[in-house]
Amino acid sequence: MDDSHNHQLLLTPRIALIYQPSPASAVKMLYGSSFRNPSSFEQFYQDGLTQIGNPGLQPERMQTFELVFERRFSKRLELLANAYQYQLADLITAATLTGGIQQFHNVAIPRTTGFELEANTRLAAWLTTEASLSVQRPVRSSNGNPEANSPARVGKLRLEVPLFRDRWSLSGGLHYLSDRQTLAGRSVPAAYLVDLVLASRRLPWGLEVQCGAHNLLNARYWDPIGPQLSMDSLLQDGRNVFVRLSWSAAGQKDEAVGGAPGRQP
Repeated sequence: MDDSHNHQLLLTPRIALIYQPSPASAVKMLYGSSFRNPSSFEQFYQDGLTQIGNPGLQPERMQTFELVFERRFSKRLELLANAYQYQLADLITAATLTGGIQQFHNVAIPRTTGFELEANTRLAAWLTTEASLSVQRPVRSSNGNPEANSPARVGKLRLEVPLFRDRWSLSGGLHYLSDRQTLAGRSVPAAYLVDLVLASRRLPWGLEVQCGAHNLLNARYWDPIGPQLSMDSLLQDGRNVFVRLSWSAAGQKDEAVGGAPGRQP
């Protein structure tokens, strides 16, 4: 149960019913509800030129229903299937009023339904594979047009191999987004993005290192953007390379307890 100064008391229960017919399989029925209060900017900000406030703005509310089936066929293959339905009410979105001024309103959004299939496999002792594909009916607005930035298909593929006696891992990922509608009614093309990451697993003294590249193939892709701008989609970053270093004091303590790095108990 949640309460706030500017909005009504809201109850947000979460319920799970789980049936396990065998040690290798499970069926789950899940229900959840959530909400988001409008921010101070969305509800109260106004400058009289570009935006006016809306003191009556209500929280966004969502209800989720999921039916999940999990099955482990062997030590190397696990499948998960998930059918879901999301019901979103009072979505907070910016509307353009007469004269081009902006105000945030609550709008009704019909329910959306979808299906997701995920597979986790170990094709060999040195290769782990994870793949998933989500297919959904795009959310549609009150006029029947697809909502902006609501893809009909989302896919992911990830491959990982251990290196140097499992002290490092090399993973590559493919991310897929189907074409999406913009606020102006146009669409941005489907995006295919490749990532490559080299990460440490068990370095001495709690040190962790990650390096790699996002959008490795330097693909050109666009994302729909909000109102009040001269364009309705924005070209995203091309290839970018990163290095991340982190250190954990807890990791250093573990090394001290376990003995010298690399020594087996």
